[in-house]
Amino acid sequence: MASFVGLPYSRKVYKFYLLEPPASIPDVSIFSVEKVVLKDRFRSNSMDNLAAATNEAVPTAHASNNLTELYSVIRKRAQSNQNNHQTASYSITTTLIDTTIRRSRVKRRISKDMYNILARSKDPNRDVIRQKRYCFVWEKQSFNIDEYIFPRPGLFILRVNGNGNGAPITPPFLKIGSECTDISAYQLSLKGSRNPLDNFNN
Repeated sequence: MASFVGLPYSRKVYKFYLLEPPASIPDVSIFSVEKVVLKDRFRSNSMDNLAAATNEAVPTAHASNNLTELYSVIRKRAQSNQNNHQTASYSITTTLIDTTIRRSRVKRRISKDMYNILARSKDPNRDVIRQKRYCFVWEKQSFNIDEYIFPRPGLFILRVNGNGNGAPITPPFLKIGSECTDISAYQLSLKGSRNPLDNFNN
């Protein structure tokens, strides 16, 4: 609930892995996802400036003058039914990073109109991320696969619950590669940058 009313929240721990394109996924729900990085981006040690920038209370885990970066991403997630009728949800997530590379996120739901207004403030140095998201359950465990349509077409990334040590237990119909937990859509959106995945081998 906290994630949709603008309160800081503790996210579950996830791990991310490169993935070969799956031939098929049983009982899957498919969503189209669009992510837009907003152009207002701050680096500051001033808690007052950061709180004012987000119009939110700064997470208590970062209640010290060690914040170095703040950025916001708006997201549209849509799904079509059998009659090709599309339903969509919209949200904005503000990420705060401190000097120890810890991340806290403030997430809230927004309206379609607000999404369209905020999208006009897109960061011109970053591409709009477009993905297909595949969600399914296997052996009582949920999995998400993000297929990048743009700007990294053909890239598949698997998200699994990161609790526990070692490689995750994954369905036999998936062939996973290297872990890429430190790579985010935010990094992949930067125009003209070297692909941060170049150091990973599938």
